[in-house]
Amino acid sequence: MKKFLSVLLAVLMLTAVVALAVSCGETDEPDDTSASQTQKPTESQTEAPATQTEAPATQTEAPATQTEDPGKQTETESQTTPPETETSESETQPTPPDTSASETQPGAEIVIPTQYADVDFGGKTFTIVYRYQTAEEQPSGWGQVFDLYEDTENPDDAMSAAAKFFKAYMGSTFNCTVVGERAVSAGTVLNNAIEANDPKYDMGIYNTSPNGFANGKYYNLLPMLDRSLTCWDEAVIRDLSLGNKLYGITGNCSTSDDDYTWVMFFNKAILSEHNLEYPYQLVKDGKWTIDKFLEYSRECKSDLDGDNEVTNKNGKDIFGFVTHGEHSPAIWIGCGVRFAGPVQADGTATTVCKQLGYEGDVFKKVLEVMWDDATGYANHESNMGVPEGLRSVFTAGRAAFYAEVLQNIGNSYQTGCLKDVEGLSFGVIPQPKWNEEQTSYYHYVNTQASFMGIPITSNYAVATTFLNVYGLVFEQTVQATFISNAATAWVSDPDVADMLRIIFDSRVWDAGYWYDAASIHAPLLSDVNVQKDRYANRIKSGESKLQTSINTIIDKVAGYTV
Repeated sequence: MKKFLSVLLAVLMLTAVVALAVSCGETDEPDDTSASQTQKPTESQTEAPATQTEAPATQTEAPATQTEDPGKQTETESQTTPPETETSESETQPTPPDTSASETQPGAEIVIPTQYADVDFGGKTFTIVYRYQTAEEQPSGWGQVFDLYEDTENPDDAMSAAAKFFKAYMGSTFNCTVVGERAVSAGTVLNNAIEANDPKYDMGIYNTSPNGFANGKYYNLLPMLDRSLTCWDEAVIRDLSLGNKLYGITGNCSTSDDDYTWVMFFNKAILSEHNLEYPYQLVKDGKWTIDKFLEYSRECKSDLDGDNEVTNKNGKDIFGFVTHGEHSPAIWIGCGVRFAGPVQADGTATTVCKQLGYEGDVFKKVLEVMWDDATGYANHESNMGVPEGLRSVFTAGRAAFYAEVLQNIGNSYQTGCLKDVEGLSFGVIPQPKWNEEQTSYYHYVNTQASFMGIPITSNYAVATTFLNVYGLVFEQTVQATFISNAATAWVSDPDVADMLRIIFDSRVWDAGYWYDAASIHAPLLSDVNVQKDRYANRIKSGESKLQTSINTIIDKVAGYTV
């Protein structure tokens, strides 16, 4: 579960990192880190915290050349050898930090648990390859990781300053250098290094499911994670562990999962014009339901061009809601639907597409939301476009609600950031529930979210300590700044901080979606696209396929010893 620091701590941290950005000035030229990468910690430094388990027997051996492709990857993370323009990204790695900078930190205090107070990595350099690309390198813009990115053209950017401060604090407190190396195809770069038995990289962060790290080249993270820390998302551990194994993790240790969580934005001016209260209190009272959302949307639609329908053809009408097809699973998840449940301790998992008893009713409601005349659903409004056209309708003040991933607030070069739209006053709220009796809001995370994996070319004990130290410090620096930015600099609405806590604390990492979206998720999505209610038939034909697929994945992962 995402547990966030107080708003006060977040604001203080934001002040700290911005002050740091101003005081540190321009980044120095990179030092030659080749020597420090070969340094070994002392014997006492290679011991994992007492709460950790022993390393697997094969921990110090890199795998022989492997011909099997790694687990499920996204299309952009293919395991073929990347072109030179991708692998050369290492030349652009950020400068190792000035470790003295953290001593000037004003205001906020980084809390280090007792078990990590005396950690000293003996000057070791930890190199982390992560997925980040410019608009020229990857026009789609999806799958970016901003965790370690330093914007040299805008050093006063709070997130960039937070990343710089994080590296500096790690250096001064734990005697190590953290280097972030960006790559367009981080997964390919990392896997190639492992196959070559090159220990250069200590961690990878890129958009793949945990199964993407389950190929014999990465450590099982479950015995490595210190579960007393709040930086690990317990929902990931609950939903995506394969028996007693989990090869990728996220949480307060990264902002990527936040960026790709599906949320709702609302236009404050339009709601005010229709005398509708902002939904914040409805959310807090547990009354923000799918029917309440539809009621709001229908109240806000306006036919302003006089043709007796709400369309985008003349660029005048106001929609109650705009989105595109990927909003469908956000509705399903929000209403409590699951494609598959968590893998149990005995290594089994079952599909749960009929567990609630009203999944068919939820699907009918999905069709109602996506095809209501109050909505600007892209598939029946061909001139709206995905996603640029949809965003432009919302940013032009012609839609009361807009559904997309949170990245659209402040971390998207693909379509620009909502925070930069002059005159746009908007809020952020959770996905609606099925009804008021539903005990929680639930949130869907798009598969562009990134996970962290640890290669087996790393020393197990050192990697274990580093992983936990990295997570607990990142949570209190970069993650705290992200929350502060979202609620203040990006939205200028303190209520958003409360909404983000609800959203991040109610995420569902559905195993059926993350491990095999093709069996049921994709067919149901295609039915939404053509406005067909074939839910019963899809479940009947897809459930057994999904079960077989999940069983196959579990059996495969069970064979790995690392």
